[in-house]
Amino acid sequence: MDEKYLRHLILGTVEHEQYLTDAYYCGRIAPPSIIQTLKQKLCRHKFSLWCTNYGVQDAVLINQRICVKCGKEEVSYPTK
Repeated sequence: MDEKYLRHLILGTVEHEQYLTDAYYCGRIAPPSIIQTLKQKLCRHKFSLWCTNYGVQDAVLINQRICVKCGKEEVSYPTK
């Protein structure tokens, strides 16, 4: 993995969790609205391929995919 890649953008790292905490606290990210939540519940999901952070040092192994229709994220924590 390229060390120049910003660690706060990689899922499963401490830097990513701190970035999300700060973003919610400062208001840069808002929780999903009721309409967005309802849209995700009613959607017939069309998920993308699984993305993973395999090979990143000091990170919890995470697989993630996103619905291309409604934006719902699905995360799994596989065992090695």
